[in-house]
Amino acid sequence: VLTNKTLRDTVYSLTGTEFDAINGQMQTKVLSAPVTFTDALTSGDAIVLQLEGGATHAVTWPTITWVSGTGDVEPILTAKDALVLWKVSSTLYGSWVGSYA
Repeated sequence: VLTNKTLRDTVYSLTGTEFDAINGQMQTKVLSAPVTFTDALTSGDAIVLQLEGGATHAVTWPTITWVSGTGDVEPILTAKDALVLWKVSSTLYGSWVGSYA
């Protein structure tokens, strides 16, 4: 039982291309060139990804089942995007949260 405790995760600056929850649940990536991401999440893992430069540089995702209110399609990225990625069993899911300033 936790009482009056705060759990705080670190914010990890993703220097490579692998999604891995071992680095923390809050991850950032600034693109300076096209990127191909890979998936190292295991069932039960989830990360929040703040991605900059997706409108300028091509992003290739691993196989993701996209979840959204407008259909299950890959998001069109903007200059600054927030995404949530999570894995259930062997399926990687992703959802575009929105743009940020």
